[in-house]
Amino acid sequence: MSVIETLAQQELEQSPALQPRAQVDNAEAVFNSLSVEAENDLRVLGDQLLATSACARQLGREWFAFADRSVMNGFEFLQKLARTETPTDALVLQRDFAQVQIAAMRDCWNRCGRLALAGAAECACEK
Repeated sequence: MSVIETLAQQELEQSPALQPRAQVDNAEAVFNSLSVEAENDLRVLGDQLLATSACARQLGREWFAFADRSVMNGFEFLQKLARTETPTDALVLQRDFAQVQIAAMRDCWNRCGRLALAGAAECACEK
């Protein structure tokens, strides 16, 4: 005998006054209650997934923007490097390029961090 059958049998033994119709009504009420709770949970989960998806899309845009900036900075560096005349000029260009790349990376990390925090806060508020 399964657990559900055992529980149902115990309920019948403890409540002999319950008629079959009352038992069906009781089961229907429990089912409806669980169904409403499940629908609410699914709605909240769907909202959280939409918020997460939007946040992920925005994070992707930020990373692509960073990649675009990096490629442009790299081309600019190479163009300037081709025109340098001394090793000292090349070292100065390399230092400047590194500083620009570090600033771009820091900006990207800051933006992505803010987006991630905002997305997490939005998901937490919807619970």
